[in-house]
Amino acid sequence: MKNESTLEQAALSPEQAVRHAVGSAALEGLTITPEFEATLLAVATGERDVDDAVAEIKAEFAACESS
Repeated sequence: MKNESTLEQAALSPEQAVRHAVGSAALEGLTITPEFEATLLAVATGERDVDDAVAEIKAEFAACESS
């Protein structure tokens, strides 16, 4: 048996982390669009910078509010 820490055993892949986040959102009554899920995955895999993704999401939200 390997001597792994609890954190190492509990580590999720980026895909698993995104599925977990989407599932948690669904339990709270939220619907995650495929586009937003793709953004989450891009951030989780390091393809996108989190600050850039947050700025883009805020801008989209602000545009919806002002419409």
